[in-house]
Amino acid sequence: MFGIDWEELLVIVVVAVVVIGPKDMPVALRTAGRWIARVRRVSNHFRAGIDAMIREPEMEEMETKWAAQNGKILREHPADAAPETEPTGAYPARPMAADTSAEVPGPPPPDPDEPRLPRGQGEQPAVVFRISDIDETQTPLLEHLIELRKRLVRAFLALAVAFGVCLYFSNQIFALLVRPLASAFPPGQGKLIYTKLYEAFFVDIKVAMFAAFFVSFPIIANQLWAFVAPGLYAKEKKAFLPFLLATPILFAMGASLAYFVVMPTAFKYFLGFQHKSAGLQQEALPAMGDYLDLVMRFIFMFGAAFLLPVLLLLLQRAGLVTRKQLVGARRYVIVVIFIVAAVITPPDVVSQFLLAIPLLALFEGTLLVMRFNEKKAAKRAAEEAQKTETAPKQLEADEAAE
Repeated sequence: MFGIDWEELLVIVVVAVVVIGPKDMPVALRTAGRWIARVRRVSNHFRAGIDAMIREPEMEEMETKWAAQNGKILREHPADAAPETEPTGAYPARPMAADTSAEVPGPPPPDPDEPRLPRGQGEQPAVVFRISDIDETQTPLLEHLIELRKRLVRAFLALAVAFGVCLYFSNQIFALLVRPLASAFPPGQGKLIYTKLYEAFFVDIKVAMFAAFFVSFPIIANQLWAFVAPGLYAKEKKAFLPFLLATPILFAMGASLAYFVVMPTAFKYFLGFQHKSAGLQQEALPAMGDYLDLVMRFIFMFGAAFLLPVLLLLLQRAGLVTRKQLVGARRYVIVVIFIVAAVITPPDVVSQFLLAIPLLALFEGTLLVMRFNEKKAAKRAAEEAQKTETAPKQLEADEAAE
C-alpha cells in the first residue's frame, strides 16, 4: 500500500462529484456507512465462527473427560447400593391411598443355575454424554487433517525445490526485475546500491522466493484443488472450473500491466525530480532492497486487483449480489475503483488512471458476463418448468395407450 496523495484525493473528489452528483452525495455517504457497518457485522460473525471451530475440539475433549468421570462415579456407587430411605424435603410426603387393585406380579425369581456376574458388571451407567457420538465426529476431522497435512507437505516440497532452482538463477531473475528501472534512467546512467553488508544476500533470497512462488504455483493450486474437490459435487466442480482457469490469466494480465506499462511510467516520473538545488545535485540512488520491495508490491497489487471479475462472479453465483444491484451501484463502484487505484499505486495521478481505467473495463465486462449467465439460467429454468408441465400429460398418454 502506498497511501493517497493530495492529487489523487482531488481526482477522487472530482470523480465523485461528476459521477454521483452533489445532490446525491449525502445519500452516497449514508449508503457507504451502512455498507461499512454491514461488512463489520459479517466480519464479526465470521470471526465468531472461526473461534467456535477452534474451541470445538476443546469442548469435545471436556465432554469426553466429563463422560468418563461420570461413568467412573456410577461404577463406584451403583444404583442398587443407594439407601432405601427417601430423602426428606421441605414438604412432608403425602400419604398414599390403599391399593385396591389386583396385586401386580413381580419379576420372576432368579434361576439358581444361571451364572451371576459380579456387582458392577453388566450395568450400563447413565452417562450424560455419549462417547460414541463424540468419536464419530472426531474421526472425519482427523482424516481431513491427515489429508491436509499430506497436501501441505507436497506443496512445501514443490516450493522448496523451486526455491533452490531459482536461487541458483537469482542474478538473472533480478536482472529482469531491474529492467523497468534501467529503461527509466538515461542511457549509461543509474545504479543500485546497498548500504548494509547483508542486504545483497537477502535480496537474492527474496528474489528466489518470489520467483519460486510463481514457478510452483501450478503444483500448489493442484494440491489445494485435490484437497477441496472430494467434498464437491460434479456440478460444483464444473462450476468452479472457469474460475480456476481465469484466476492465473487475470493475475498475469495485471502483473504484465504493472511490469510493462505502470512501472516504467512511474519510475520516469520519480526520476524527473533529479535536478540541482542551490548548487547541489539531487541524485536518485535507489537501494536494492527497497527497489525489490517496490517491484513485488506492484506486481502483487496489480495482479490481485485484476481478480475483480472472479470475485464478482463468485458473489453472483453464491446469490449475494445480482447484476441489477451492480448496475444500480455503478456510480459508487466507479468511485471505489478510483479509491483503490489511489491506494495501490504510487502517489501520482498517472499510475492511478493506468489502474483505474482497466478496472472499469473489467467491471463492465463482468456485467456482460453476468447478463449472459442470467439469460442462460432463465432459459434452463424455463426448459425445466416445461418438462415438469409436460411430464404428467405424457404419463397420462402412456397409461391411455396401455
